[in-house]
Formats: sequence, C-alpha cells, structure tokens
Amino acid sequence: FSRNSLIQVYIARRKYSDAEQLIEEAIAADERVFGPDHSQLIKPLIAYALLLRKTGRESDANAVEDRIKRLRVDVATKSDTLPRAV
Repeated sequence: FSRNSLIQVYIARRKYSDAEQLIEEAIAADERVFGPDHSQLIKPLIAYALLLRKTGRESDANAVEDRIKRLRVDVATKSDTLPRAV
C-alpha cells in the first residue's frame, strides 16, 4: 500500500486519527524535502483540510485552506516570472 491508499482506507473505515497522523507525516516529509512554500504540499494539505472538515474542525480546515490558497498564488506568481520558450 502507498501512504495515500492507506489514508483512504483509514478514512473509509472512519479511523480518522490514524488517517490524520499519516497526512501530518506526509506534510512534514514534504516540508523537509521541498520547503514549507512548495507546491508539492498542496495535495496533502487538501486531504488534510477535507479530513478536518469531516471531523467537524471547521476553523482548522479554514486555516489549512488559507495556506493552500497562498501556495497556489505563489505558484501562479512564480510561473508568471519564469522565462518562456520562444
């Protein structure tokens, strides 16, 4: 099983704390490898926000979604400044 598959199994079985632990580990690993502002974090952060909503933690989910929005803006801004092939 990949980590993402295992997360989905935990969610399907309503083992939310197990799923949350794996998602947090995935986010931490990506932050170590890519840095805290890298677009690679968007996918696990989306999964985290969805899990937080599913478990009734709206305020926490909103904070994670705000981070996702900032990362998306950063990605869009950086892609606008990259040299384009002619």
